[in-house]
Amino acid sequence: MVSADVQEAIDALENDDGVVRGKAIEALVEMNVTGLADRLRPMLDDRDWVVRFKAASALAWLGDESGVEILLDGLRQRDLCFMALQSLTELGSAEALDGIKAFSRRRFLHPLERLQAAAAMVRCGDESSLAYIENRIESSKPEERGLALELLGRLDVQGALDRLQGVLADPADPQRLDALRGLAALDDRRAEPLIERVAGESDDKQLAKEAQSVLKLWRDR
Repeated sequence: MVSADVQEAIDALENDDGVVRGKAIEALVEMNVTGLADRLRPMLDDRDWVVRFKAASALAWLGDESGVEILLDGLRQRDLCFMALQSLTELGSAEALDGIKAFSRRRFLHPLERLQAAAAMVRCGDESSLAYIENRIESSKPEERGLALELLGRLDVQGALDRLQGVLADPADPQRLDALRGLAALDDRRAEPLIERVAGESDDKQLAKEAQSVLKLWRDR
């Protein structure tokens, strides 16, 4: 028997208002509902394109490829482009590779979009795109370097543990928070002693708080 909150969200998938249906998808994902993919696949045919996109994105994070074409369509939408790239990266579907490559060949792309596209291509089977991400780790632009560090962990790149720990352990490195997020995504418990040390630091309260959150997540599993 489902809870009242879950049932309310399930019922909202049939609401006449597309905004309500979209929020229902987000709520069901947040509540980690059992059998969610089966409930979301029919939403790929929703009359509202944004609802279809949200369903496709949620399915991608569940490892379901049903919404790949919708996510590729999302690459044409300025406000949804990065979310589509993140979902395609998480999914890692070979079916999406050609579409992501075509997107990455656009002349005018935001640097972070180009980085995320490279990550998506790596996950979809194009290992040659990894060189671009590793190159951006040397970038003088904080946003680029930060995302590249985080992606090292998300992609489980060889040598990522040592590289990310090196950044996190350096009090003078401005990208320590990004390195921490990369380590959290890497989920290698050999980093726990360093993260525990960082969690006790007082100089950077945000960094310490996120380190504490990573430790709690790992220890609660």
